[in-house]
Amino acid sequence: MAIGASQGSTITFDSAFFAAITGVNWSGVNRAAIETTTLGTTTAKTFIADELFDAGGLDCDFLFSPSARPPIDDAVATLTIQWGGLGSGYNWAADGFMTDFSATAGLGEMLTASGTIKFTGTITIS
Repeated sequence: MAIGASQGSTITFDSAFFAAITGVNWSGVNRAAIETTTLGTTTAKTFIADELFDAGGLDCDFLFSPSARPPIDDAVATLTIQWGGLGSGYNWAADGFMTDFSATAGLGEMLTASGTIKFTGTITIS
């Protein structure tokens, strides 16, 4: 197992560089617990794991270029993250689509933006 720093992480979205990324947060990966407790259950509730999981979503912070239109209305595409520039075996990919985009311009600051990608289907590692 390699442990790496965030520096060198890249994101590609449908084979095109997504943006100059300053931060990512892949969250919401979960699998539901289905309650199986009955009136005859004693001492503690019982559960089984749902057979399906939610691949979550990705919140991205990046430097904003007004010449690059965010893919807010694009079809589902594959997004790949190369974590920490670690190379083969540390790339996560999932199909997803943008659900949110916002841009910020402040006095004496870089143009920045943030976006959210919702994943659909499974996560693959390559």
